[in-house]
Amino acid sequence: CGMSGEPVLKSKDFTCTTLGQINSNAGFHTERDVFPVGFHATRTYQSILNPAAKEVYECIISEQQSEGGVCKPVFTVRLQSSADISYSASSPTEAWQLVVEELSKQKRSTSRGSNKSVEVDGCALFGLRHPKILKAIGALPGCDTLVKLEQSARKSLGLAIS
Repeated sequence: CGMSGEPVLKSKDFTCTTLGQINSNAGFHTERDVFPVGFHATRTYQSILNPAAKEVYECIISEQQSEGGVCKPVFTVRLQSSADISYSASSPTEAWQLVVEELSKQKRSTSRGSNKSVEVDGCALFGLRHPKILKAIGALPGCDTLVKLEQSARKSLGLAIS
């Protein structure tokens, strides 16, 4: 959030409320994306409870210590109206893929869907690829020290290119 408590970004079907903090461990960024711990956003998407309706889902990035003592990101997509319905995975795409698979099951059970699989871009659904979110993440302390980022990603984040 900004200093005034306002959302970082608010649009018709997406709101980013908290950017989180940079974790410099290898699992918290790729060549293209940065996954700040504590990131929180909401997205309106087709309901898994009633495929004919839309629901608000929370997108959360947290950290979990693995057996080897290394911190890894956990990506959670949770139904805002029913916090006990959530999907967690080791990538944003895997988390959203679980939601989409559940939607497919619901549609098949009501004979309204096909069996074809749907491509999911979890980073986009989390909002991590929105230009304004990218710039805000790029301004977080420590983002400029992430070594895996490619030059194109550094440019999108508003970071200096070496």
